[in-house]
Formats: sequence, structure tokens, C-alpha cells
Amino acid sequence: MGKGIGIAAMVLGIIAIFVPFVSIYMVWLAMILAISAAFAGEKPFSAATFAICMVNVLFLSPATMAELKGVPALAVFTIILFCTTIAGWVYFAQKAKKDLSADTASDDI
Repeated sequence: MGKGIGIAAMVLGIIAIFVPFVSIYMVWLAMILAISAAFAGEKPFSAATFAICMVNVLFLSPATMAELKGVPALAVFTIILFCTTIAGWVYFAQKAKKDLSADTASDDI
């Protein structure tokens, strides 16, 4: 399920590059899907979506930057979405370490 959500997030992030003026909302939706994928354990597609959306917001869409500069709440929400994706990666990495240590401990018994 995480892989499908991650693919959908990445596709939506790519489409957001080519759509002016509503791309920030598409980026938000893509990042929400990427967060869901990250917490489901799908790191590659959520990382790709993160990179695509970050490049879109920072470099490829001047209209998006104008929207973010004009309304600080939009910028804060966008930053929160990017940070939450990183938190999903950290959570999954910790969960994977915990599961790995539990597996090795059960093998020793």
C-alpha cells in the first residue's frame, strides 16, 4: 500500500511542476501522500517526491514563491509538510532498527 501511495505522490509532484498558480496546493497534496508513504515504510518514493517538490517550490515555480512570500501561513504550512516527511523517514528508520534488534535477539534464543 505504501508503494502505491508513494508512486501517486511522485506523479502528483511531477504534474505540479507544469501547473501554474495551483501548484502549491498540488505540492501539499503530494507531500501529504509522501508523508503517508514514509510512515508506511516506503522511503524511495517519498524521498523522490520530497526532492521533486522541493525543487519545484524553490526553483521551478516563481508563482509559488510569490504566493509563499505573500502569505506567511502558506510558507509555514509548506515547511511543516517537508519536515513531517523527514520525521516519517526517521520514524521508519528507528522502527526498522528496533525490528532488526528484536529479530536478532529471537535468533539467539
